[in-house]
Amino acid sequence: MLAKLLNTILRIAEPDEEVPRYPPFAKGLPVIPAIKILESQEELIKKIKHYLGVTDQEYQGRVYPLIFNYARFVHLLPASEKHHHRGAGGLFRHGLEVGFEAVYKSHGVLYGMDENPGRRKQLTPRWRLAIFIAGMLHDLGKPVTDVEIKSEDGAHTCNIVGDDIETWARKRKIQRYYLSWRVNRNGDHEIVSPTLINKVITPEVQEYLNEYGPAIYKEMLLTIAGTSHNSKMYSLVMDADYLSVEKDLKNNCIPIDPSIGAPIEWFILDAMRQQIKKGTWTDNAKGAVVWRLKEGTFILWNEAAEDISRLITKSNIPGIPKHPDTLADILIDRQLAVPYRLNPQTVRRYWTIKPGSMDLPLRVLKLVDPMNVYTDALPLIVDGHVIHIETETDGQSDAVAQDGEAAVTPTNHDSENSTDAEQANPESEPEIPSGGVVEIETSIKAQPATPPPAPTNHSQPSPASPALNADDNSKVNTAEAKAARQWLASKHAAGALLMQSLDAISAEYFQIQPNGRVLMLHLNIAAALDQKPIHIITTIDAAGMIEVDPRKPMVKVTELGGVKGVLLNKETSRYLTVLIQNAETPPVPPTPPQIAATPPGTNRPTPSRGQPQRAHTAQRNATHEIDQLIQAIKAFELPLAVDQTDDSLIVDMVLLRGYIEERQLFEMKQLLRYAFERPDISIDNTNKKFIVKK
Repeated sequence: MLAKLLNTILRIAEPDEEVPRYPPFAKGLPVIPAIKILESQEELIKKIKHYLGVTDQEYQGRVYPLIFNYARFVHLLPASEKHHHRGAGGLFRHGLEVGFEAVYKSHGVLYGMDENPGRRKQLTPRWRLAIFIAGMLHDLGKPVTDVEIKSEDGAHTCNIVGDDIETWARKRKIQRYYLSWRVNRNGDHEIVSPTLINKVITPEVQEYLNEYGPAIYKEMLLTIAGTSHNSKMYSLVMDADYLSVEKDLKNNCIPIDPSIGAPIEWFILDAMRQQIKKGTWTDNAKGAVVWRLKEGTFILWNEAAEDISRLITKSNIPGIPKHPDTLADILIDRQLAVPYRLNPQTVRRYWTIKPGSMDLPLRVLKLVDPMNVYTDALPLIVDGHVIHIETETDGQSDAVAQDGEAAVTPTNHDSENSTDAEQANPESEPEIPSGGVVEIETSIKAQPATPPPAPTNHSQPSPASPALNADDNSKVNTAEAKAARQWLASKHAAGALLMQSLDAISAEYFQIQPNGRVLMLHLNIAAALDQKPIHIITTIDAAGMIEVDPRKPMVKVTELGGVKGVLLNKETSRYLTVLIQNAETPPVPPTPPQIAATPPGTNRPTPSRGQPQRAHTAQRNATHEIDQLIQAIKAFELPLAVDQTDDSLIVDMVLLRGYIEERQLFEMKQLLRYAFERPDISIDNTNKKFIVKK
């Protein structure tokens, strides 16, 4: 009694509360409603719904009951004792991951090719649902074969073949349950899994999958049992299982005894993922935290570390250092970040990069793998390079300019190191970013070793188009051209129109003025593209690209030297000038004849004598391939999910681009221009959808 009183006075807690014991106490798993388990994986479930291509009604009627029943059956059980997904809820997460990865990969597979298009249209969503179910339920037998589930006192054991965990615990008023792992259990779950499917699959789904015969349902059962080794469904599920296991072991490797503490890098990476997911961190633009160049993915670390520290503090996680250098050292020590190493004598914590769109270099931390912090699509690879710094002074080796600071002077290591870095550290192809910008040119083809000779201009240069010297004219920086194309890509329809104009008429109708502005001869361009002049002006003006007289803000057309056109603003002119100077055809004489816009369907102007015909042939071939692609979408013959409304067919743009690039059908920019010209085809950049009118 006296001891307890003294403890209270001195505020000394009970020993079993504060003093850790070895071996640690098992804390058990809480008995929570299954709906809470679903909510913990809300983001992944949304992705599953999207790639299954189901409507809200179909999701509620078929898919949601499957996932809910699966959550009730496996509850918070781990997927393994000492391997992957070994934390609470690991089995549920693993099942969803495998189901998602399998159905995602299924978009590259055609089923029912011996069927007519109408029948294939009905079979495809059934195959995809069966593939998802097979992936989700491939470990369904583990709660029966791998673990024993008991109450805290050991008096009650859950027979999960009868009552699910939640029902069993509620009947006995149990708040937490405890696990013990069975011995000699390897592989037993595969035998049991198919016998338990009625715990998850509803009669409605069974009827739906069997509606056109037993083939789909049979292959699903054989895949769950692990005996359909030669089938495509089995291959998809096994590949998805491998990816899920690999990802978990890489990113979420939980210690067997997490009661002592978790590695600090977990919290750092988790904070970074949250900032990216919420959109707090942007990429590849002025003020961005993340930059992705050919040499790798870089984080503007001073700003990032401040955000990370703030988020960790808000989460009440103790024991995490706050200084940016300390946080960077932790990631480097855990091989999650790469130090800059110019030579054995020059090893620095931070890198220096110069993105093409920035005026000053940036001090950044380089990540080993961007997928450690990106859960979805990676940002685009943009123009830029690493600046190599030879020496360090007074310990200020990392004092490099952040947005507003003074810039460092780089040493001249240039292209040789840059090329080696690109070859040593290749990265995956760019994805369509979450902001909805569709990349106009998804891949830049290798440039020839010797730049093409400068075109010969038979006319005299005019004051409106200052001549470049021969050296400049033949060696326009291809990196600048790439940056210009990337910038145009960010301008959506206006950027696509300008790119289309440059390619279609080879920069003939763009005049560079003495002040650097570009005069766009919109009447000639409209005629060449079979567009209405007002459409050209409206599209460009909507993107804020026109330079207007502030005294006459409604007047969009300017007359210079007797020539009427649209005067583009400084930024637009700067990027266009790079592309105009890199054009393959000679510039037009200073004052080309003005022609009236011709109605759609009339003959276009004949290409200039110097214009290569190969581009037109390539465009005709691409148009033929695109026509075939559109017909395949309409016939449901494309190995991708095709959603439909009353008047449209809809394909996911990310999947479509992957399909096009994998088969090297044509360049993505050609499809975008084609869609721009066709009134029955549109692209929803925000939601990443390719839409074809029926």
